[in-house]
Amino acid sequence: MAIAQRLVSIFLVAVALAVAINWIASSIIDNSSGDYNIWGVLNWFMAAAIAIVLAVNTLRKVKLPSDGSITREYLEVNVSFYASLLLALWFYWNWFSTLFPGNEPEVVGTIHLAYWGLINPVLTVPLLGATGLHLWRRAG
Repeated sequence: MAIAQRLVSIFLVAVALAVAINWIASSIIDNSSGDYNIWGVLNWFMAAAIAIVLAVNTLRKVKLPSDGSITREYLEVNVSFYASLLLALWFYWNWFSTLFPGNEPEVVGTIHLAYWGLINPVLTVPLLGATGLHLWRRAG
C-alpha cells in the first residue's frame, strides 16, 4: 500500500509541477495552437489528478474524528476537502466546455478562458502539490 501511495503522490506532484511550468511558459510561448497542444494533453492528466485529490480529501474528511473541537488537522482536512471540491467543479466545467466548444456562445467561452487563470495557479498547483506531499508523508 505504501508503494501505491508513493506512486500516486509522485504523480500528483509531477502534474502540479507540469501545470506550473507550462503556466509560466505559456506566457512566453504560444503552446496552445498548431498540431501539438500542450494544455490539451495536460488537461487529461489534470482530470485524473483532480479526481484522485477529490477522493483522497473526501476520505480524509470522512475519517476525521468529530469531537467538536477545531484543531489544526480539522482545518487542514476541511480546507483541503472544500478546495478540492471547488477545483473539481471549476475544472470539469471548464474542461468540458473546452472539449465541446460549439455548445455555448462566444462570450461564455471567454468567461471559461478567464477561469483557467484561477484554476491553474491558484488551486491546481497548490492543492495537487499539498495532497501529493501529504500522501508521501503518510506512506512513510
